[in-house]
Amino acid sequence: MKYTNLFDTRIQKTSIEDHSEIMSVFITAFRKEPDLEIQLINYYKGMPLSFNARISRIENGTLELKVYPQQAVAISDDHYTFIRSKLFKHDIVAKAFDVDIRQKTVSLRDLSYVEICAERRNHIRLRVNPPIDALYTTSQGTVRGEIIELSTAGAIMAVDYTVDIGTFEGGKLLFKLPESDHKTFCHIKVPARIITVMDISMPLHFIFSIAGDKTAEKNIAKYLFNRQIEIIRMLKDGCDIG
Repeated sequence: MKYTNLFDTRIQKTSIEDHSEIMSVFITAFRKEPDLEIQLINYYKGMPLSFNARISRIENGTLELKVYPQQAVAISDDHYTFIRSKLFKHDIVAKAFDVDIRQKTVSLRDLSYVEICAERRNHIRLRVNPPIDALYTTSQGTVRGEIIELSTAGAIMAVDYTVDIGTFEGGKLLFKLPESDHKTFCHIKVPARIITVMDISMPLHFIFSIAGDKTAEKNIAKYLFNRQIEIIRMLKDGCDIG
């Protein structure tokens, strides 16, 4: 999923004016407090990651930061970060154009006010790698695709052909989860409902709510726990490589 699906914009004036206002506030605060810190938030492969960062320089509409190595790895992968600071009533999203994991530095620009929708989720939804073949079946028909994100309460399935979801009601989502040995699989079949479809280009992203029984929920939770360990290992490896 694109990182732009993690937030809703909260434009106060215009995008350009908001950016100028944000930078002006940072410049004023930085002059008063050279060791000014802000909070950064990323969703690295779906896993929330947040550390403080210190502003090192502000120049030509660019915010330069000293960051924790884990945050640098996440920003390098996604090319964005969210900023949270008591200086602003809204959170901020910024594009990253220069990330040095070894030096633990990040340069940000194109800052704008947002609300982080991902924070409203009750469950962590992780990116699946590799994608998992899935089948959504209803009395109106069947949709084939690949699950690319998964939680115990929902899933995102990528579909590479046009589907008229107006005729679809609730159905079943079927897929196989790999065990920790990646050789054996656990079969999952859960009641599912399409909440919405995102993206106007292929592949389409079907967002489902799911409500499995205790066994299905336990098996999904087990898979997500193992996946989270993999993601944490990727962060560590990224820091070591950097």
